[in-house]
Amino acid sequence: MLPPVDQHEGRSPNHERRARPDRWHAGDGDELKHPLESTERFTQSEGPLEETVRAGRRSRSSAAASPVARPLRVQQLRWASSTLASVLTLGCTSTSNDDHCSWREGDETCDDRYHGARPFCGGDCVDSRGQDGCVESRPADNACYYPCGHDMNAAQCSGVANESTGDGMGSDEDEPSTGAATDESTATSDEPATSDAASGESTTGGPECMENSECTDSAVGPFCFDEACVPCSGTLDGNASCTSLGGTRNLCIDNVCVECTAERPEACLVARHVCDIASSTCVPCTAHEQCGTGDEAACHIEAGTCFSTDPDSVLDVDTTENAVTEFTSIEDALLEVSEGEQAVVVLHGTTNFDEACTLSGNRVVAFKLSDEVLGELLWVQTQSNENGGPTLSVSDGATAYLIGLHLRGNLDNSAAVVAANGATVHIEDGDISDNTGLALSADNARVVVDRTFITNNDGGGITATGGSTLTLRNVFVNGAVDIDAITITDSTAILLYVTAAGQLTNFDNQSRALFCQGTTNVTVRNSLFVAANGNPEFDCLGATVTTSAAEGVIAGTGNVELGPLAETWFQEFNTGNLHLDEPAPGVFTAAQWQDGDPLTDIDGDTRPNTPGPDVAGADVPLSP
Repeated sequence: MLPPVDQHEGRSPNHERRARPDRWHAGDGDELKHPLESTERFTQSEGPLEETVRAGRRSRSSAAASPVARPLRVQQLRWASSTLASVLTLGCTSTSNDDHCSWREGDETCDDRYHGARPFCGGDCVDSRGQDGCVESRPADNACYYPCGHDMNAAQCSGVANESTGDGMGSDEDEPSTGAATDESTATSDEPATSDAASGESTTGGPECMENSECTDSAVGPFCFDEACVPCSGTLDGNASCTSLGGTRNLCIDNVCVECTAERPEACLVARHVCDIASSTCVPCTAHEQCGTGDEAACHIEAGTCFSTDPDSVLDVDTTENAVTEFTSIEDALLEVSEGEQAVVVLHGTTNFDEACTLSGNRVVAFKLSDEVLGELLWVQTQSNENGGPTLSVSDGATAYLIGLHLRGNLDNSAAVVAANGATVHIEDGDISDNTGLALSADNARVVVDRTFITNNDGGGITATGGSTLTLRNVFVNGAVDIDAITITDSTAILLYVTAAGQLTNFDNQSRALFCQGTTNVTVRNSLFVAANGNPEFDCLGATVTTSAAEGVIAGTGNVELGPLAETWFQEFNTGNLHLDEPAPGVFTAAQWQDGDPLTDIDGDTRPNTPGPDVAGADVPLSP
């Protein structure tokens, strides 16, 4: 964390202190002793008195310059030596300790000594822990407050400041002051001083502020520096000033305290969030790429946090002979993840993974292909019957992220991926194809699938049952002989930019693109439905369907009837390649892109990104 800032002067503890001479100097070479040491020697400084003696507080016109030399006030005090005795008897006389703040520079001495922890200088009538007069709070009695030091209390400091605006010969104490500086009693009167926004000065001529709490005009800035309200960039250390406010906005960028920038995201890393560049704030992650690059980068989307990149949380697996990774099987890596823990399992090498794995309980795991993998590295499961099972089974509250994986060749009749009993599964940028059983089964689970191919599975595409929630975005999915592509039973489903097709090669089968039964809540938008048979491709009573396309009529707003399916609509319909080739013309404008919709299609090709017509289904052809 950056060091705290001294708010009274906007000074960082690491800022080099100004040298303090043991003797006071009125000018070059003319030494002035302490007033109580002698009143015999006095050298008038050059020029009119009003040009050389400053107000008791720093001049507003010199806020950006170096601080005013307070010892010059002593000249005027000595010049008024006839009243010195009476002055020294006013109020609470301070100790004669030479190290006492009242004999030195008052508040400024306390500021430098304690870095803002004890910024006020009091006399003998206050209790100072260091016996040097420095205290945390401003003494309420002006007679016991020595802001400018040199054994002058607040009223006396103000009097010297007022006299400095005269003609250089002083003024009678009965004569009202006409100077710009405001007497302390005036500043605390019933009529408060107001700030001149244009000049940054109080309209009564006094300091604009003495502490941050007095800077309430957001257009100026929340910091009091050299008695002026300024933004963070107007202090000596903007980042330190922002840090002193507390919270997480610790960077000073363009006059404003912010949490992060693209170059300085470290504030977000504490909570494993990411930096939103537009607002310069830390926000939960919503996509894996937001968490960086490299094998370990992944987002726990359900929680909005990036996975830890700690080496103990990144488990590397390689089944290749003589592999140098810590683990040689996915299942062995999963055994290292305990209840309540998170990990990223990274798949390396050139040899396919052939195993059935289980993730259960309160564990969160992201499965990824290493960036070093060239070509396709498959996760297969070649066992069947009692030795087989799902390629990946997620259950009992566990959460899995499958990123860029190819799950193919499961020879068992069970589903390739099973999510059950409160599990959560996210599948992105991969494929679940060519399996003997069903591709994906959700039973009382939450499943989200993005940019994924689910095709040519003998047991069909996707089933959601038992109160599951299924979300499909930019997905190809097809059925099998007499097995529907997507079946929703007593569950909720959201389909956005989905291309769903009934069984592909047998025009006599009963496979539908979408079938719903029981109590369902289904919302469909911008999708395309076809089936290679004479039955309706869309059979989902009560579904809300808008701006989608199908062979027949689908009730809802903006839906387009395309007419009977022709295999030439798709590049290779019979093999499950549902990329568009020569579709019916209505497909190209059936969809309506909205803010928040996917920016790309299943292949990463750009969608409109502005509200308006778009291609229905998961694929945007390069040349419509």
